[in-house]
Amino acid sequence: MYNSRGESYFLISTKSAVILIMIWDELSKAALMGTDRYQLSEEVLAALDKLGINTKEQAAQAVMEGAAIYYNIQRAGFPLEQMENIVEVPKFNTGKRLANGVIARYFQLILSGRYLKVLPEVLELCREHNIQLPAEQLPKFFDLSLSRPSFWQSLQPLLEERERWLLRQNPEWSSLADLPSDEGTSVASVEEQAAMLRYLRRVAPEKTSAFLEPYWQELAYQEKRLLLQQFVTGLGKHDEPFLQNCREDNRKEVRSAVAELLIDIPDTALQTELLEQGAAIIESVQGSLKIHLPNPKHLPKGISTQKSKFKGSKQAVAAYTILARIPPRNWESHFNRPIVDCLRMMGRSQEKRLLIHGVAQAALRFQDLRWVEAILRYWWRLDDAPNWSSALGKNLMTALPKPVFNEIVVQHFHQETGLVEEDSFIGQLIGIGKHRWENRVTALIINGFQQWTNTSQSYYWNVWHYKRILKVAAYRADPQLLDSLQQGWNPRSPVWPRWEGDVEKMLKTLAFRKDVHKAFRAYVE
Repeated sequence: MYNSRGESYFLISTKSAVILIMIWDELSKAALMGTDRYQLSEEVLAALDKLGINTKEQAAQAVMEGAAIYYNIQRAGFPLEQMENIVEVPKFNTGKRLANGVIARYFQLILSGRYLKVLPEVLELCREHNIQLPAEQLPKFFDLSLSRPSFWQSLQPLLEERERWLLRQNPEWSSLADLPSDEGTSVASVEEQAAMLRYLRRVAPEKTSAFLEPYWQELAYQEKRLLLQQFVTGLGKHDEPFLQNCREDNRKEVRSAVAELLIDIPDTALQTELLEQGAAIIESVQGSLKIHLPNPKHLPKGISTQKSKFKGSKQAVAAYTILARIPPRNWESHFNRPIVDCLRMMGRSQEKRLLIHGVAQAALRFQDLRWVEAILRYWWRLDDAPNWSSALGKNLMTALPKPVFNEIVVQHFHQETGLVEEDSFIGQLIGIGKHRWENRVTALIINGFQQWTNTSQSYYWNVWHYKRILKVAAYRADPQLLDSLQQGWNPRSPVWPRWEGDVEKMLKTLAFRKDVHKAFRAYVE
């Protein structure tokens, strides 16, 4: 057997272990009693012959050679004997470089747990340099994916056909695997149908309706919901006819699942219906907004307020449900105003929380990053801590593009000097820990903290949150800045003992990341 680096290893079966013990026992007895008084069995002699040991002459020599070989076999394991019905691994030409031993060892260190947060960064390095994932680590990748959907999303783009083939071999990974077959779907289990559909959504999503229509009506509603979940991959205009028919299903659970899919397809009939209802909710009168809350019973078919994140009257929740499903760009054309003016109008309304929260949720759903940025800057200008520190606010911060994040942080330091306050907008934004720091941002944040530790005479609890900021810096700052970040700390400062451990952890993590980057560069250059 061989691993991804070509290193050999042995496996041992129960039957092989029994044979190994038997041979070793006979060789031991022959060595102790002598070959004159103890004769090896025909089975043992045959095993020694296979190893190339001459058993016809000098029996004592044959026993000594056999004992030496089988002693090492016992320590290393025993090769599996020939078995029938073994699945042969197909040969896949990935066109990628094999990960060398150094990179494979870094993956092993990361997956051991200490530097697990570095894993997404190393996966990205594999993608950038067209390097194949280490084969021996794939089971750990798949096990992680079962419990961490976000990791599975980042792993999928790196998977080649060989990795997807491996996924199909372990039933425990069946919820991740796809199945490249559409034969016998009427007799397949729903889990197998879902796996077939995952494959189809990946390679030819436009063929989905032809795949499902022959047996769709025979399925239970739970099975329909499971299959509809696979539509997220490759969702597009080609799915609208089939989904529109499914919207007439007699189960509300199915209608709801279908409606949520149709909302994410541009220019569907359902989107048009939602736009009309949204325009009826918000009326512009001489630059001001008049709000008409809808009757919850009149929501479009499949749209439900049951899982709404907004708290209020039934009518307000119905309005929020509609607004959260309308692409925010539509309000720019509806009011014929830019984003900032739209937000100001909403902010002057008595229902400003309903309006802005609904639009913010829609900005996240449709990944309208212009509106994400505009809403956060709007709350920042108003010093609206309850909104930016809420779960919705943090989700918006997470969605900010990297350049916008760095621009906002730099803008803050141009306006404010000193340490970042924990509950401030910038303190919350940095603490999210999702964005890579530009070098200028690292200098502003870390150098400012360093100056404080070097000159402060006493420890203050209001800077405790910098422990979190140093942890974020360890994973988000450029590791090539390690040398400069190691300099300038004053170990004689009265507060240094309180912060030495946190600074050392940051520097060690940066050093590890720097070594990882160096290993990748050395391999591809």
